[in-house]
Amino acid sequence: MYYLNTNQIFNKWTGGMRKHFDHYSKKAKDENYPARSVYKLREIQNKYRIIKPGFRVLDVGCCPGSWSKLALKELKASVVIGLDIENQLKINHPNFAFIKRDVYQITENELLNKLKSILLERTKTIPEDSQGKLIQFDVVISDAAPKTTGDPFSDSQKLLELTRRVFELSDKLLKKKGSVVAKVFQCEDLKPFTQELKSRYEEIHLFKPHSSRKESREIYIIALRKIS
Repeated sequence: MYYLNTNQIFNKWTGGMRKHFDHYSKKAKDENYPARSVYKLREIQNKYRIIKPGFRVLDVGCCPGSWSKLALKELKASVVIGLDIENQLKINHPNFAFIKRDVYQITENELLNKLKSILLERTKTIPEDSQGKLIQFDVVISDAAPKTTGDPFSDSQKLLELTRRVFELSDKLLKKKGSVVAKVFQCEDLKPFTQELKSRYEEIHLFKPHSSRKESREIYIIALRKIS
C-alpha cells in the first residue's frame, strides 16, 4: 500500500502558487506598476474593451494606483479620478486627480463637480453632451475590498455591500452606455444582485482573471452599457 505524503503535495502546490504570483509581482515591478492587480484589469480590458481612448474614468479604491495608471498609460483615458480612504498612491500623471474620502460618505455631486472642475480647467468651457447635460464618467472601475476578517460569510457580505455602493454611485455618475467593473466574492447573494443589475445594464458578466489566485473567491462583475 502506498501513502501520499500530504506535506510534500502541499509544499509542491504552494511552491507553484508562489512561483506563479512571484512572476506577476516581478512583471509588475519590471513594467513600473505598483501591484500585480494591474494584470486583472488588463485581462478584463482584453476581453471586454471597457476603456477606450479619451474615456473619463472613476477608480474606486484606487490605491496603490495600478488600475489608474494602466487606464492612463496604456488605455489612454483622458481623465482618471481616484477615490480611496488611504493615500498610498504610487502614481504621478497630469490627467490623474485623487480624492481622499470614504465611498460611503462622498456624494455623486461631489464627484461630478470634481470632474467638471478638471475639464473646465483644461478647456475653459463647461463640456456638455448632445442633450445639454454635463458629461459624466464613461467607466467606473473598482478593485476595492474591505479588510477581511477570516469569516467567509461576513467578508462576502461586506464586499457585496461595498459593490452595491459602487453601483449606487454609478447610477448617477455614469452616462448612458457607460460601464462598470467591480470586485465581489462569490456567495449566495451574488446571483440575485446580478439579476437586479440586468434591468440597469444591457449585459452583465462574471469574470475571474487568470491572474487571480485559483483558491480566491474573488470575481469581477462586468456591467456593460448602462441603459439610461
